[in-house]
Amino acid sequence: MYRVTFRIAGNPDAGPTIKKLRVTVPGTARTFAFDVTGATREKMKWAVRRFDFTAQGDRALLRFRSLVDGSAGPALDFVTVVELAPAP
Repeated sequence: MYRVTFRIAGNPDAGPTIKKLRVTVPGTARTFAFDVTGATREKMKWAVRRFDFTAQGDRALLRFRSLVDGSAGPALDFVTVVELAPAP
């Protein structure tokens, strides 16, 4: 088991107000949303998101994809992946 943690915000300069981001790793897909209401370029209101997944092999390709057309989509920062200790 692994845990992916990242920070999400969104480009406040253009719509939509809700920025969506799709994260995939083999066997798992999650969609995350971020509301840019009240955010500015100087204060983007970064939020922490996380999810757990089970690796299907000794390697896994982690993908982040904006679900917003154009250049005003979600912003991503500080991505980490850590192995979780097995349950006793």
